[in-house]
Amino acid sequence: MIPPRFAHRLTGLKASWQGMNGRDRKALTLLALVAAIALAGQALWSLEQARAQAARQLPRLATSLEQMRALVKDWQQLSEAARPAIDANAARRNVDRRLGELGKGLSGQWNAEGELLIKGQAEFSGWLRWTAAMQQESALRPVSCQLRRNGESIEIEARYRLAGLAQ
Repeated sequence: MIPPRFAHRLTGLKASWQGMNGRDRKALTLLALVAAIALAGQALWSLEQARAQAARQLPRLATSLEQMRALVKDWQQLSEAARPAIDANAARRNVDRRLGELGKGLSGQWNAEGELLIKGQAEFSGWLRWTAAMQQESALRPVSCQLRRNGESIEIEARYRLAGLAQ
């Protein structure tokens, strides 16, 4: 169904078409056909050019991919060499020993998955220094953390996990 606002234009075009002689109609039809063929040709040409450009880029992209894979392999080797294995029991003992530095308002508990759950209140700067120290000393990494302001201190609910454990 044609919207009413375009119906009068369509009616005007039909009237113009009917008012033309046969030779003019054939010429316009031929012109429309040539324009359609030209547009289709342009679309096909653009597609072919894009395909050809992609084909030219493939060898360079494949070379880049191989270089990236080699870099990833080197990076992994360097990262494994730079990270010494950590004794999980010693790391846990260190964390448990230093947990008291955060104050009596905070409690920590290890779960079965080897994560430390910390809940309670502490001074923000002290908690931040403790987290940084534990990351350096025991490879204790924060997994998730929720902080809520509670007067001069903060309410903390955080999960940590030991990274680089010796198996």
